[in-house]
Amino acid sequence: MSQIEVKNPTSTGDTNILLLGQTGVGKTTFINAFANYLVYNSLNEAMNGKLQEVIPASFTFLDKDTFEEKTITIGISNESEKKGRVGESCTRECRSFVFRINNRKLRLIDAPGIDDTEGVLKDEKNFEDILAYIKLLRHLHIHAKENIMFIFTNARATSFQPGPSAPHLRELLQSLKYQSNTEVLFSKENSFLFDNEAFRFLALCKNGIEFNLEEKKDYSRSWDYSIREFSRLICRIIQCDKHATRDTLSFNEAQQLNRKLVRPIGEIVTLIQENLQLAEQQKKMLYQIAVRHMCGASKKSSIPQDAM
Repeated sequence: MSQIEVKNPTSTGDTNILLLGQTGVGKTTFINAFANYLVYNSLNEAMNGKLQEVIPASFTFLDKDTFEEKTITIGISNESEKKGRVGESCTRECRSFVFRINNRKLRLIDAPGIDDTEGVLKDEKNFEDILAYIKLLRHLHIHAKENIMFIFTNARATSFQPGPSAPHLRELLQSLKYQSNTEVLFSKENSFLFDNEAFRFLALCKNGIEFNLEEKKDYSRSWDYSIREFSRLICRIIQCDKHATRDTLSFNEAQQLNRKLVRPIGEIVTLIQENLQLAEQQKKMLYQIAVRHMCGASKKSSIPQDAM
């Protein structure tokens, strides 16, 4: 059994975690890794056990001796997943995966990546799918910003520190605070550093790729560190108040309605302007007819009596 623990093992209920991020940051691999961390206490134990394949996925591996590129496939693909090309989101629609930790159900929601190379329209469709999926759950509660957490999925390269990502993230959050007067915390308490490479290493081993002892030790350290971070993440999540989805949904539905109304409102304004112009033209024409009529009547009334 894994060494992932929570501080309050008697707590019950469902906890929902929505994973959002750019295409390729490792959300799908994060869930696959999590499934294995729950089952296996160490990387060595996982190597001797069955790979937990929660979500079908694929990644490329470059042979260090031949530089030959190989594609490693995990699981069997279905309608919700597509083992795509570089830059494409592997996840095609929102799906949830439920894990049981003590008496609590932990639901990880895997969302399609944003900034997909398939374009803005695909991103818009992915956003709609995410919102539709949240609407089905109805479990998340108010003050969502208090529940935002930051996950770094390739942290071993920066000695399990945020690294160069931190300044950019702070700049983004500062911009958010300036533009919308919303302050989102970024600190050690709500930031978690993992490395998905340990799971990739495990998948490579299961596909017959060999590594030396030193490499195995490095990946084993990544595995152990990631498990500790998972424990810290779960404890943090359980302590959070739930977020009311209706608030997020109402806001986004209002935005979508606003976008959809832009064109018809524009067309209505154009029609009103055209009708006003037409009414003005009709008004001028009626005025001219009235003037001509009055002038004609005036001439007729001014004809001398003896001329008749």
